[in-house]
Amino acid sequence: MLDFSTPSSSIANQADAEGSPASVISVGAVPFDAPDEIEYFSSRGPTEDGRMKPDFVAPDGACVTGAGGFGQGSCQGSGARFYGTSAAAPHAAAVAALLLE
Repeated sequence: MLDFSTPSSSIANQADAEGSPASVISVGAVPFDAPDEIEYFSSRGPTEDGRMKPDFVAPDGACVTGAGGFGQGSCQGSGARFYGTSAAAPHAAAVAALLLE
């Protein structure tokens, strides 16, 4: 597994970086309330060899109650919204685990 992160929390055009092998699966994020739109911060293809990225997308958030202001937006007064590709990755991992089961 390869995990890529930066201190700035964003990388433009990472999907077309050199050395992006065909065996790497990329996960993008979509808003949980608008699943037809890929989030602006999700890297997109095509890669240098023409493959489209991300390979699949997952919901990028949920309402969290124990966050104490962590996240963005509100969830009808019941907590904060945890969002981004960091929130989409667990959804993608859960789907992969279910497929392997």
